[in-house]
Amino acid sequence: VVAGPLPVALHRDGLCAAAGSSCTSGAPVPPPVLEATGVPPDAALASIRLSLGYASTGADVDTALELVPRAVEQLRPAVSASR
Repeated sequence: VVAGPLPVALHRDGLCAAAGSSCTSGAPVPPPVLEATGVPPDAALASIRLSLGYASTGADVDTALELVPRAVEQLRPAVSASR
């Protein structure tokens, strides 16, 4: 799944996420750090960024681990149909 629609789907469930790296946010290019580490461009374009802060809890991480795969599964049919 290309990362573009994923943050929108996650936001609907209350999880804040961003596509790509902070230095290329909004640009349709693979994050430079992922490219530099050898991540293939298609995989890099499918990356999302989640941040943790001092107030983040284990429950927040558990929620993300539940919501991200579910959102990806919901988006896969739409992405496949658009190809």
